[in-house]
Amino acid sequence: MCYHAQQKAAARKLEADFKRTLIELEKYEIQHHSNGFSHKNFAAIANYEGEDALHLFQWGLIPFWVKTLAEAKKISNNTLNAKSETIFDLASFKTSIISKRCVIPFTGFYESRDIGGIKYPYFIYPKNSDYFLVGGIYSTWKDKGTQETIKSFSVITTPPNDIMRTIHNVKQRMPLILKQNDIDAWVDPTLPKQSIIDLMQPHADEEMAAYTVSKDVNSSKVHSDRDDITTRVEYEGIECFG
Repeated sequence: MCYHAQQKAAARKLEADFKRTLIELEKYEIQHHSNGFSHKNFAAIANYEGEDALHLFQWGLIPFWVKTLAEAKKISNNTLNAKSETIFDLASFKTSIISKRCVIPFTGFYESRDIGGIKYPYFIYPKNSDYFLVGGIYSTWKDKGTQETIKSFSVITTPPNDIMRTIHNVKQRMPLILKQNDIDAWVDPTLPKQSIIDLMQPHADEEMAAYTVSKDVNSSKVHSDRDDITTRVEYEGIECFG
């Protein structure tokens, strides 16, 4: 599944590239490596409350019907990803997929290949663009105790293409990656169900490249959100792609 991502574009670049205002720009932080379980905020394109803009959403969707903060924290660890094949059926996701969809501009993401029980992390990046336009869903939850509103999202995943089948060889998944000209349709809350389904397809192999990086990506004992985390690291017998 997709639990490790990068969003290192500057706030003003995001605004210029997507021709949208970044709401709460002062709170935006560049992330060289973010582990989803840290529940950081990402800039995401969404038509949130009628405002088509870049909004800051916390990774790990909290459904609106959650009752307590403890329950919210627990469920957000299980909603980092949403499978395209079951997204219309599961209680946590079925409301959001209909009308609350977003696009998260990742500048890359990380996934590990398992060989003989040893995990070799890869950095996967777009070959012909600055971003992977990752399809997601979002929700809004209000803590009745503190009155705080949390906007959160899940990354939608699909079956893998050939590159990701080789790299992510245990779970066999990849994030949903959309085309540039699909952004407006995807965030349109009135998009018909069949059109949503049609857009949830594996990304083309030729648009992706990947190489191996430090095992710090998979370690909880070291600080990995740093600018050198994408430095290429060679492992004997482990191939790279693109």
